[in-house]
Amino acid sequence: MKLNSLPFLDELSTKSNIDGTTNYLETDLEKYKARRIKDRFHRELIARVYDLIEEHMSPHQKTVIAFHLKGLSYLTIATLMGISYTAIAHAIKGIKGPTGVTHGGIEKKLTKICNKDLTCIRLIAELRRLR
Repeated sequence: MKLNSLPFLDELSTKSNIDGTTNYLETDLEKYKARRIKDRFHRELIARVYDLIEEHMSPHQKTVIAFHLKGLSYLTIATLMGISYTAIAHAIKGIKGPTGVTHGGIEKKLTKICNKDLTCIRLIAELRRLR
């Protein structure tokens, strides 16, 4: 018996959307391929951000961000590093000045660096395109 002559395979491979044009198996395969591509771009972006952290952050900033990326709270990070909660908050978020503008902060610094980095720009554009 030929594999393609099995009734359930025929039924699966010939189901289509309302307009009758899209094959479910092909659609699932396309979704799978698109997801794999998106995952690859995402992994590349994360790797690039880690490279930028290594290149541009001070040792103190690297320590704070490493703990933060592990999901530790500001209070836990502060306790582990022997500094205040406020120091951690300022290190990550920066300090808001009297005019309302935020000065410093790892998040702001990393955002600026990524916005100037051609690899980050390309990967973010690809991820947005694949949404």
